[in-house]
Amino acid sequence: MTKRNFTTNGLLADSFKSLIEKKSIEKVTIKEITDGAGVIRPTFYNHFQDKYELIEWIIYARILEPAMAPLRKGQYREALFLSLANIEKEKNLFTKLIKLDVPVSYEMIMTSSLKKFIKEVFPYSDRSYQLQFKYVSPEMFDDYYATIFCYWIKKWVMYNFNLTPSDMADLCIKLLATPMIDMMR
Repeated sequence: MTKRNFTTNGLLADSFKSLIEKKSIEKVTIKEITDGAGVIRPTFYNHFQDKYELIEWIIYARILEPAMAPLRKGQYREALFLSLANIEKEKNLFTKLIKLDVPVSYEMIMTSSLKKFIKEVFPYSDRSYQLQFKYVSPEMFDDYYATIFCYWIKKWVMYNFNLTPSDMADLCIKLLATPMIDMMR
């Protein structure tokens, strides 16, 4: 993506986020987004198919992508904390997003963004677990972890961010690292 595209996407994202301060996601129009960004309507469609794809871009570029560097260094907790802190900064977006159910849902948007992120951070060729779990495809792993994170993020938002991003990161790490059988003891 060129710097110009990233800047245009950012303008559209900022305009959209400003609009959802006052109204629901469903009621925001493309014209309102482009007017707020200072671009013409066709510009929006050069970058995004619809406002839901714009939301995916916001999640990927502003929430998940900043966590790539620490993840690639094996700093999993730091990467998770960074993503959760960014979600907390986007509290209004996520609060409205989890209420969304037509024509797309929070789960559809979030799992799509998370699966894309997981594939980029953990390329299929680097996945040593494939030797251990020959009946589980990489796509199944992506789906599983995207669904788990989607669930916990939704609960965190629904409970009004009752944990700090740091505490939430610790909880997620604990849940991921502890087998269910050990938790039941």
